[in-house]
Amino acid sequence: MRTDFAYIDDAVSDLCTRELESPTISHEAVKAAATRKIAGFHIHDPAEEKRQVNAAVERRKGAITDFQMQRDQMAAGLTAMGIVPLAVLPTQLWRSLSNAAGLYRFVPDAHGLVGIPPDGLARLGTDNLVGQLEWLAKNDWHRYLATLFPHHASAEVSRTLFSASHAVTFATLVLPDPPADVVATLVKAADAKVPMKVAAVADAVSFKESPSQIAGNYIAEQEAIARRLRDDPIIYTELPHATAILAQFGDFPIERELVDRVVSAEAAMRFFPDLITIRV
Repeated sequence: MRTDFAYIDDAVSDLCTRELESPTISHEAVKAAATRKIAGFHIHDPAEEKRQVNAAVERRKGAITDFQMQRDQMAAGLTAMGIVPLAVLPTQLWRSLSNAAGLYRFVPDAHGLVGIPPDGLARLGTDNLVGQLEWLAKNDWHRYLATLFPHHASAEVSRTLFSASHAVTFATLVLPDPPADVVATLVKAADAKVPMKVAAVADAVSFKESPSQIAGNYIAEQEAIARRLRDDPIIYTELPHATAILAQFGDFPIERELVDRVVSAEAAMRFFPDLITIRV
């Protein structure tokens, strides 16, 4: 059973239509913006609240329109390359949906290297870090991945970019061999220099480096600072407001029930600016 991205695409279109017709905005934010403190009193201004509501509605509609324009632009550009995306959805929706489905999102470089954010390993400290990582990798692979990537995503940095306090450890991502149809899509996207990312469940992911090598690299970087995805990867590309799903292989489904829950009016606050609680 493959993920029904056509269903997700339809759900996103329905969400956009719904919100353009009747936008939802943040009641708390609007009320706070329409309240002033005068002589120690909180004074509510109904006229200002109405102005804030109108402004929020326009921002809300503008955010959705921006996504729709970027979606159409992205889909047209990919189609011109001979790639028909499985879906194009708001970037934040895709991130929320992939998190809910238990996927990890990676940004491999040309050599397959992905950045391990420093905050996950920092929680373990450096005392017996090697032992802790080796135990997790052997006994609880899901927790091992969650430790390396606490936000379910690799660090989006170049191997040559470092800062005094945020050095990134790198590991070589290993994924299952893709089927022929996915290979064809990957080649087209690579030839067109489409920046690609990949999402996969923990069981589909491994690394060329051992836990002790990763721990050693992390410890070495911290010392330098002191001195100064089941077999179902999903390939996608994203702009600030839209994400296009290029291809998928494997059988891990994103269930329709999960899609309905994530795209619901209650959860949709995360997908666009000013989308919170009340309908006007």
